Amino acid sequence: DSHSAFVPLALLQCDMSAEAIRRACHFTAHSAVHAGHDIYPYALVNETLGDLLPKKARTYTGELQLSMNELAFNLCASANGVSAQHAEGTRDAYPGRPVGYITPGVHHLSWVSGPMAALFDRDLPGWRADPEVLRRADALSLGALWDAHTLCKTQLLRRVNAESQQGYAEPVLTIGFGRRATAYKRTALLF
Repeated sequence: DSHSAFVPLALLQCDMSAEAIRRACHFTAHSAVHAGHDIYPYALVNETLGDLLPKKARTYTGELQLSMNELAFNLCASANGVSAQHAEGTRDAYPGRPVGYITPGVHHLSWVSGPMAALFDRDLPGWRADPEVLRRADALSLGALWDAHTLCKTQLLRRVNAESQQGYAEPVLTIGFGRRATAYKRTALLF
């Protein structure tokens, strides 16, 4: 999540003042777990970047190691987490740092698949105009929900097989990642 610190770092490299960088930048922290915070020993930074790292960067990143979150906190006027709980965890990890939060959402009409939309149309009327109706999804018939899920899986596997020629089979548990699969997300728990 600290990749966003590359923007203030680049501005620092362009000899922009810290005050001007702060006025231009905001930091969104995406990971409250320590493993999600990018921290590098300066020996590695110097070996990798050479003199691309501005000399004054240590003022904002830490003297002992380059902490991308410290850089972002020091060179951004504001910061937020991606939920109230996440902001609280980030404030705990970085005491004294003001961290607000913005809870992301989804556009329910784009997010819901065709088979699920048909189920919702039938059993949760009004969900398209008022997404709060979806809070009653726990009342859906498990059989109808499974049928819609199975149809979604069939459609997805047909598309993936058409594009990849991999031959994925419907009765087989298939797990895919649409994002980076990193160790701290603990994907091994699935197995």
